[in-house]
Amino acid sequence: MPAWQSATIMQMASLDEAVRQALAPLLDTLDKLGNDLKEWLKEHRSAALLTLFGLLLLAILLAFAYLLREANAVIWLRTRFDYLRFGMLDWHAGGNQAARQYYGAMEALFALGDMPRLASANTREYLQQTSHLQRDLRREIAELTLLFEQSRYGRQALSERQIGRMREVYRQIYRKSVQ
Repeated sequence: MPAWQSATIMQMASLDEAVRQALAPLLDTLDKLGNDLKEWLKEHRSAALLTLFGLLLLAILLAFAYLLREANAVIWLRTRFDYLRFGMLDWHAGGNQAARQYYGAMEALFALGDMPRLASANTREYLQQTSHLQRDLRREIAELTLLFEQSRYGRQALSERQIGRMREVYRQIYRKSVQ
């Protein structure tokens, strides 16, 4: 064996030994921590299992919430609840707040049908967009929008008769859009 090769092998062996000696305290500490963790797990086995189960359940719930959001399930539930509350039971606020509720319920219906109202769109722009895509509901959408605008920009609150008309129009929109 040549001298240079022998010297290289000896240097590598001494370097390996030096690294082992330098890492020995660290390896001992890690071994001690591992043993301490094993003993802690033996003592707190049920708590550790419950914690892991809780984290797993949390991950499943977060995945389920994400899935519901992607599948429009929340909007679907909201539209059914709105129809029950506003369309069937006539539970709404009084005056102009009722108009906002009915208009918001209509927006939710169209959001479910992939026609959400853009944040930058005013009522007239949204009316044009929805009327173009929902030709059979053009009259009802226009009437509900007009009543909403009267409540929002008018000088006096809507009458009970006007709110009742909003309810009728909303029910028509709901029936035609859910079919």
